[in-house]
Amino acid sequence: MIGKMADAAVAISSPSSFHVLKNLPKLSLPALAPVQVNVRTVTLRRNISGDFDFVVRRTQIPDKQGKLHAVAFVEPVTFRDGPPRPNDIRYGLLPGDQLLRINGTSIDVLSRNDLSTLMESYVIESPV
Repeated sequence: MIGKMADAAVAISSPSSFHVLKNLPKLSLPALAPVQVNVRTVTLRRNISGDFDFVVRRTQIPDKQGKLHAVAFVEPVTFRDGPPRPNDIRYGLLPGDQLLRINGTSIDVLSRNDLSTLMESYVIESPV
């Protein structure tokens, strides 16, 4: 499909703290400190092969009442050697980031197929 490039503005969060299970029999683990969630917006561009260079993994996580909530985690496909650079942290995807919105559309109610369709709907710009 030939058309104008449509970048995906993606809202993501750093790994969030999960509900801490307490009083598990015969299991002694140290208490975990809550993780501060940093929500940031990144703009992703398709690479030359038409991909966004990340994969989406969906799972369900229980809240404090045990109700399951669907979440989508994104994992970058390519990694650089060494520690992340400041711009990687500010503007790129990191392993364990949670996908929240795509161009303002909340993804928590989307099925896997709807999420795929939304991502595929962005047009690739033809080379000049």
